[in-house]
Amino acid sequence: MKNNLTLLLFALVIGLNAQTPQETVDALYTSINYDGKTIPDFKEGLKLFTENAQFKWVSDSTVASFTPVEFLKVYEDQIREGIILEATEFEISNKSEIYGNIAHFLSSYKAEVKTPQGVHKKRGINSIQLIKNEQNEWKIAAMVWYDEDDENPLPLMLDDWYSDDRKKITKAAMNYLESIYKVDTTLLVSISPSLVKQGYYYSRKDSSWSISPMTYEELKNIAATYNKKGWIPPTAPKQVEILDMDERVANVKVYAIWGFDYLLMTKNENDDWIVQQILWQSYNAKDHTKMMRRIKDENK
Repeated sequence: MKNNLTLLLFALVIGLNAQTPQETVDALYTSINYDGKTIPDFKEGLKLFTENAQFKWVSDSTVASFTPVEFLKVYEDQIREGIILEATEFEISNKSEIYGNIAHFLSSYKAEVKTPQGVHKKRGINSIQLIKNEQNEWKIAAMVWYDEDDENPLPLMLDDWYSDDRKKITKAAMNYLESIYKVDTTLLVSISPSLVKQGYYYSRKDSSWSISPMTYEELKNIAATYNKKGWIPPTAPKQVEILDMDERVANVKVYAIWGFDYLLMTKNENDDWIVQQILWQSYNAKDHTKMMRRIKDENK
């Protein structure tokens, strides 16, 4: 069992009162690295988990279950016995869903362990479930992980080999948002001149939806005029989420002050990611009121 755990014991961290799920996941990766000299304070690391948290390591032939205390003990024993000489692990990327007081992270990792036999490298995916407690702290309730193998490579969205593409995709989507927020049409360089854009606009006056198509030239005009008077506050929604991607295509969702947009992108011959199509929807009356109230509170 010790051999099976050697590359997997990188999930205990110095306890933090994490206020967001991402803070907890970050702590999971950044605070347990063993430099070969000082053994981390693992008892403090238990504060990151719920009382009845469970771990499961899944392979193609077995499932091993642990509590945080058991997991911790094996890791520390391997350090003290000289089985692990150094150990590091970091997050490559993640996909997350947050709903109320629960959250799920599909988090890809890259691990490197130095043993007397040499340096061992692994990648894989941690499936992490979190809950927010009464103190508004996000704690890990369960974690399941699987090492990458030939039959199960990391998906491109979570693969460090495609990190540059993810950065370019995010930048292209942010260019679209900021061209409107910053009244800067030069940022439309990430938009195809043959853009096809269509969406649904909700009229709070008529309590009805209408279809609103838009060409590239019309988008350019929107970018030049929508925020010309500077009414969009600094805390307005501005979020980019990559939903899916492959080598040449990507699907991205952006959250903005007017609603949300789905951007379909392609990678051109210069390795630039270009928005080809946009499907969008404005906020309905309830969501618009909620969003504007939040912005008002943040700008008090």
